[in-house]
Amino acid sequence: MLFGVVTLALKQKNIEHTHVLVKVWREYYQFASGRNLAKHQAIQKVKTMYSIDVNDDVAEAILIGRYAVDKLAEKFVKKGF
Repeated sequence: MLFGVVTLALKQKNIEHTHVLVKVWREYYQFASGRNLAKHQAIQKVKTMYSIDVNDDVAEAILIGRYAVDKLAEKFVKKGF
């Protein structure tokens, strides 16, 4: 329900947005399909990429943001700016 409410609010304010499903960004980083293992892999990935220690929720938030940045960069490259 929260997903729907947020989507509606963004549309009403004409704010461009994209939904990123867990399965999609986890596949992008080639994580295991099991939830607990994927969370552990997210922590390790963030530690490798940014040399910081974070919990699983923070690690996943960072990687979702990184995924979005990478996809947005691809979009602009395809358009040729």
